[in-house]
This record gives sequence, structure tokens and C-alpha cells, in this order.
Amino acid sequence: MSDNCYWVGEVFCIESCSAAPSSLFLETGALRSPAFTSPASGYGGSVAISGDTAVVGSNNEINYGRGAVYVYVETGGSWNQQQVLSASDGANYDRLGDSVAISGEYLIAGAGGDDDNGSSSGSAYVFVRSGTSWTEQQKLLASDGAGSDGFGRRVAISGVYALVGASGDDDDGSQSGSAYVFKRSGSSWSQTAKLTASDADASFLFGDALDLHGDDAIIGSFGNSSFGSDSGSAYVFTRSGESWIEQQKLTASDAEADARFGGSVVIRGDYAIVSSNSGAYVFHRTGGVWTEQFKFIPDPEIPGQMILGTSVALSEDGSLAAIGGGTIDMDTFTFTGAMYIYQRTGSTWDYVETVSPSNGDTMDNFGLDSEFYDDHLIVGSFADMDLGQGAGGANIFTKQ
Repeated sequence: MSDNCYWVGEVFCIESCSAAPSSLFLETGALRSPAFTSPASGYGGSVAISGDTAVVGSNNEINYGRGAVYVYVETGGSWNQQQVLSASDGANYDRLGDSVAISGEYLIAGAGGDDDNGSSSGSAYVFVRSGTSWTEQQKLLASDGAGSDGFGRRVAISGVYALVGASGDDDDGSQSGSAYVFKRSGSSWSQTAKLTASDADASFLFGDALDLHGDDAIIGSFGNSSFGSDSGSAYVFTRSGESWIEQQKLTASDAEADARFGGSVVIRGDYAIVSSNSGAYVFHRTGGVWTEQFKFIPDPEIPGQMILGTSVALSEDGSLAAIGGGTIDMDTFTFTGAMYIYQRTGSTWDYVETVSPSNGDTMDNFGLDSEFYDDHLIVGSFADMDLGQGAGGANIFTKQ
């Protein structure tokens, strides 16, 4: 192959060389809200995927931020809308869709602005699918909920367990944060645990990022000040019976003030990834002990990769990572997002390719939320302008 084969931005230039490199992931779905009626719907601010079902939150849609959740199903390689979900008791500014998660036939959506237990105390709703129809199964509230807790701004679900963050909880000081575990028995969900950090303190914002997978939960606390203000941390909890035990507090090997380590987290088996302002860190568990394995940092050799760590996603087997990032134009203060795919060989992670939407724009904010499931990667872009300013969108990429 000739040496005169190169990339300029996202355009492959060929000067007497054979062909462009093949892509590992191809875009197979561009999801947009057909109900869009006003700017800043929030559609695409949260996304989730499980099997052939994708979920997109739209927390500022419908009557002053009541919010909505869109469900899509893949049929024959095409993603089609199955249903639009709303809360049975939804009210203005509840923001249903602040966060979304799905596990099989169960879906959970957070509404951090709900005021049942005080202004912005928050709630979460579980929906269940029977056949092709989704119905609301139960509304979840914190047993000790209070105003400004923000319960539901982050949610996760795995099997019969759900995890709901409340980063504004003040049990250990203003905005120290917490997370609540719920378990399903039959068709009923009940709170079984409330999780807090072992070193909880004011402004830690524990629960502003979280993930749940099997018997493991990881909870981010980017406001932790162990190594200076907002240096950040993350906590892994493991389930034993109905008890959730803090297994380890994770911090960066190069921790420093304002790093905001823990802004985005994901856990799959014995691998976890935690984002920070300077990149993202991979941790690996051996014999119950987590150690830092690798750090993804912006690489000047990768076009457009000025920042890295806006979101993190990890494949089920822990062999593929997708890290959000992109370029900030300091003159216009616009962000051009992308997802960077890395593949693990042993303990080494190698860059594979960059994925971005075919209809992308510099102000889409692509890559601020993402999730892997099997061969699919879903990525949100809440400021996408395909249907109007701030209409939002989400894109699905499939491994070839």
C-alpha cells in the first residue's frame, strides 16, 4: 500500500493507495424524537440499550419538563419506535428521563425534579414489557427522601435489582450524596439498602454517576476531596445476600485537585472504567482487589481528540471500551464530540477507531452518555439539531 494514504478530519484521502481501512463499528440507527415541538427537549441526554431494545430519555419534553422516555426495537437491522412512556402522575418540571436504564423486559427512568418528598426530591419509575407493550409497574421513592436530594438523576438496573442515585442527599453534609438499592419480588419493588461512602462528607456528590452489573455496583463521587477539592473518587460495592458491602474506594494514581475523577463510571465483571477531566482509567479486579490497569489520555496523533472522558462504556466481556471525547473550539465555545473505541489485549488497551454520527454537527454534544450491549453501542447527543435547535438525538453503532 502506498504511503500517500491518510486521514484529514473524517475524510479519507487516497493518492494511489488501495482502500480505506474497514470500520469495526458502523452506524445502524439515527434516533430522533417525532414529538419534538420546542428547543432543548433533552432528547438524547440519557441513553441505554439491552439486546434489541434501545431507550432514550427526553427529560425536558412535554409541558414544561414533565419528560418522556422513548423505546426502540431493532427489526431486520432497522430501529423502530415501539412506545413513548410517561409517568402516570407526571407534573411540570419532574424531568422524567433524567436517566434511563434497561435490563431485559424491565426499564427504569429517573425523574430528579419530582417533588413528592419536597422540591426536587426526585423519584424513579419502573416499566415492564409484556409482548410489545410497556406499562408502568411502580414508582420508586427514597424512604427518607427530602427536598433537593435529586433522587433519580442517575439510575441503573440489573436483573431483580435497581440502583438509584441521590447526589443531593445531605446525611453526611450538604450534597454528600447517597444511592438506594431496590429489589423486585414478583411485581413489587422494595428498598433493601441505602449506600453511602465510607468517608462521606459535604459536597462529595456521591451517586451523581453509577452503574450496576450483577452483584457489583460502582458509584462515582467526583466531589471527593481526598487529594484536593474535586479530586474525585469511585466506590465499588458487592452484594452478599441482601447486604451491599463497600469493597474498595478507587482513586487515580495521579490524583489531583479539580480532576473530577468519578464523573462517569461503568463496571462489567472484573473490569471498571472511571472518567476524569484528564481522561479515563481502567481498573481490574483480582482476588477481590482492584488495581489501576491503564489510563486513556488524549492522543495528538488521533484527529480531533482534544479531550477524553465525557462518558465511558464497556462491553460485556470487558474487551472493548468506548470513551467519549472530542474537540472544544475556544473561540466559539462549541464542542464536537466523538466516541473512541479501544480494544484490550491482555492488560494493554489499543486504539481501534473513532465513531461519530453521519449527520453530526459541531454543537450536537455527541458522546455525553453511552452504553454497550453485545455488538451495539448507543450514544446520545442531546443538542442535535436535525429537527430544530436543541431537538436532540441518539445514534446506534453496530460491530461488524
